Amino acid sequence: MRIVSRSIVLAAFVLASASTVVIAQGGKPVTVEQHAATMKMIAQNAQAANKALKGGDAAAATPAAEALVTAFTTVETFYTERNKPDAIKLAQTAKAGAQDVVAALKAGDTMKAQMALGNAQATCKQCHGMYREGDAQTGYKFNAASGITPP
Repeated sequence: MRIVSRSIVLAAFVLASASTVVIAQGGKPVTVEQHAATMKMIAQNAQAANKALKGGDAAAATPAAEALVTAFTTVETFYTERNKPDAIKLAQTAKAGAQDVVAALKAGDTMKAQMALGNAQATCKQCHGMYREGDAQTGYKFNAASGITPP
């Protein structure tokens, strides 16, 4: 019962998160604010997937991993619109990692899913090192070297 209720709560969260991303992709450019919201959604879904995988709950990890694929697609779009080839490549790599997580979960291989998720998260850290400054207390923003400024 506990696993089922946890899966239902996670699925509801993922659905709400994914709807924000879909709205951002409605043909209009992805804004800095939408990018920030997508980053928060990525963090929350990665955390949820990690927790579910460590608990052996592949059913709960799957919707979180699927939401990551969608979110990394939005991130890729954001950087494509700003002609940032290095960030585009990193977003594509992270998306491929999330797709590997989904494929491993569908194949019933939670160990492979954990490894793929770890690889995707390492890609996140690499991009953050290049483009981000700040911390959780002061807030994150694009660094000056990124050339990306909020409107």
